[in-house]
Amino acid sequence: MPDKRPFDLLNEMLNKQVVVVIKGNKTFKGKLLSYDIHMNLEMQGVQEEGSDKQISKMLIRGDSIVLLYLE
Repeated sequence: MPDKRPFDLLNEMLNKQVVVVIKGNKTFKGKLLSYDIHMNLEMQGVQEEGSDKQISKMLIRGDSIVLLYLE
């Protein structure tokens, strides 16, 4: 079986709950709706760690992402 490429992994994460850590050590959890070639992420139902506020839709710029994984 061939090794997976980064975009193959992103495809598997679509429409699933993911955790995104960005520069400045902020963490967001939400459903991954889409991404582009720059790894900009469109997310829905996003919650920032340590906050009770929920953001209905959010765009996270790809160059700020440090870590991305399935919840």
